[in-house]
Amino acid sequence: MSNRDEVKSPAHYNQGGIECIDAIRAALTDEEFRGYCKGNAIKYIWRERMKGGDVSLEKGVWYMERAVSESESEEPPLMKWEDAELEPPLGVTEGNGGHICWLPLDPNSVASDLPLNVIDQREDMICVPCEADGWIDWPGGTIPLPGSTMVEVELRGGLRSEPTLACNATWGGQSGPVVVARFRLAGLEGGSGVADGGGYGFVGGI
Repeated sequence: MSNRDEVKSPAHYNQGGIECIDAIRAALTDEEFRGYCKGNAIKYIWRERMKGGDVSLEKGVWYMERAVSESESEEPPLMKWEDAELEPPLGVTEGNGGHICWLPLDPNSVASDLPLNVIDQREDMICVPCEADGWIDWPGGTIPLPGSTMVEVELRGGLRSEPTLACNATWGGQSGPVVVARFRLAGLEGGSGVADGGGYGFVGGI
């Protein structure tokens, strides 16, 4: 038997045409199996000078590569938060095909009536697509957030506000340069999350 066969598919780990590693994989969760692979990689590299030599190193590499391949084959999270004990995190998360943002929902708003692509909802929160730095396009309409939510907004006239309360912004009902064109939760990239709640403060053109 070659070293490569001894590393990848030793005969003593095969019974009835079933590889032991495949049975272990089927019995463990994704996270458990990756931990198993990482632990075996450490074991084989650790013992290399005392047992196995290059074969042990090759086995360690095989297990590391298997752990990496498991990570690459995992499906992206569906961003469903069905566990009653689990609260979605406010802010930006990487989801299927791009970035998403969990937002608090104004108690007077109905998610299905908002001019946003709501891809998930949990009680008083909604999940919508966003840019990597958290900005969300706003076509206009009823305020989607509780008035006490700290936000940054970009106006149709081209100005961007410092962090302010959502209730200070003009979300719709009129046209003009002071109506919100985009918004994001304050405190994300480039946002300090601090405001005095006393109306807009502008940081210049965009």
